[in-house]
Amino acid sequence: MKKLLFVLATALMLVSCESKDGMLYRTLMYGFVLEDGSLYADDGCTYTFNNLSSFTQLPEPEDRILALFDVVEAEEGSETRFRAMLLQYVLPLYKPVDLCGSDAEIERYGQDPINISALGYSGGCINMENEIVVISGSDVKHLVSLVHDGARSSEDTVKFVLCHDAGDDAVVKDFDITARYGFYSSFPIRDLLPEKDSFVLEIKYFWGDEWHKQYKTIGK
Repeated sequence: MKKLLFVLATALMLVSCESKDGMLYRTLMYGFVLEDGSLYADDGCTYTFNNLSSFTQLPEPEDRILALFDVVEAEEGSETRFRAMLLQYVLPLYKPVDLCGSDAEIERYGQDPINISALGYSGGCINMENEIVVISGSDVKHLVSLVHDGARSSEDTVKFVLCHDAGDDAVVKDFDITARYGFYSSFPIRDLLPEKDSFVLEIKYFWGDEWHKQYKTIGK
């Protein structure tokens, strides 16, 4: 997965937003898969892929994906529908936000290290690139949750805690070999947002033996 993060980012940088060689532009975008395999993207547009038959495995309808694709042309008479060529896609961790009212409740979701290497907001979702430490060869399942800190949130700042429960992998023995595992995550938060033109999202997380916070301003 870590290699895939690099491949997606590199492929996007290779092509600018100028028209060339039969395509309008290349983009990397979150969205939801529709019944016909097209993508309803977070920009409010629908992209119909002309090359789905070349993929051996495709996402299911209603899946949220992060897709890298070339936009080829606009459909006739529409400003929001386009034909495109799908290059790559990944299925991010996509799950509801957990609601908690106290520190004790939040702690039960785990406070093992997890990093945020990129943070964004689109389509009513917090989107992240994350990183955790795993033990090579271990089959322990890790649990990652985004918890709404309702007790500390306000109309100006909506606060969350990114939690990680590493299970038995939390205890690293002397002979264990560890590795960093990177992945994408996306959490729907639209229903938790204030009815304001501008506010701040705060994400608190534990990484490198200390707590950190990242912020994302929404609106003006």
